[in-house]
Amino acid sequence: MLLLLTLLSLARADVVDDPPADCPAGSVGQTSHTGTWCEAATCRSDSQCAEGQTCREVALCVDTYTRECGGLRSKEETPCTFTVHEAVGECGAGGTCARGTCETALRCADPPGCGGCAGVGPVGALGWTMALVGPAVLARGRRRQR
Repeated sequence: MLLLLTLLSLARADVVDDPPADCPAGSVGQTSHTGTWCEAATCRSDSQCAEGQTCREVALCVDTYTRECGGLRSKEETPCTFTVHEAVGECGAGGTCARGTCETALRCADPPGCGGCAGVGPVGALGWTMALVGPAVLARGRRRQR
């Protein structure tokens, strides 16, 4: 029992939060030991984008700053930092931003006017239908075999 308690006291957790799921178009949810944010991301072609998205010009308010790496490190390790390009929202009229600066770049986003339809084409709809209806069909088939 003493050995178990000793081992448990030596265990160190290394947990981070899930990245945000509500990032502005043209950004990707990120997470680290110091928190979560939406990282402004760029692309060069549609092949770099998720199904249903296109690589197109998107103007985002981007706040660029430095964060400490965080996490569990020994006291002897030199603290590290990294640069964050946080997408805080779409640019306002005339390229205005309440926070950050307006940056226009090629970014993966839904086609204009689509509003969240990436990945819900014929294959996406079929996948959801199978996920919802499939278990009932399988259960019915198993009952018939008996």
